[in-house]
Amino acid sequence: MARGERQSWRKIISRKLESRDRVEWHCFRDIIKEHNKLFENADTAKSRVVQLEIQVAQIQQEKLELQGRVQELSLTRGGGGGGVDQKS
Repeated sequence: MARGERQSWRKIISRKLESRDRVEWHCFRDIIKEHNKLFENADTAKSRVVQLEIQVAQIQQEKLELQGRVQELSLTRGGGGGGVDQKS
């Protein structure tokens, strides 16, 4: 009988704790949802920032390559008569 009584008071305490948790959690449910949304949005924003940083690096590299090509063309054309056809 002692064992049955021990299990019953454990069940009672367990149920009371579960009930208390539900009641207390319910009050903060909306806050928890919004908090989770904010974290998801922050993660999405961080991912987007990384993507944009990669694009910036690629565009800067492309810009440097194009500037180098422009310099090469201006040097090759510059020595051969000004580099620009002037038709009048």
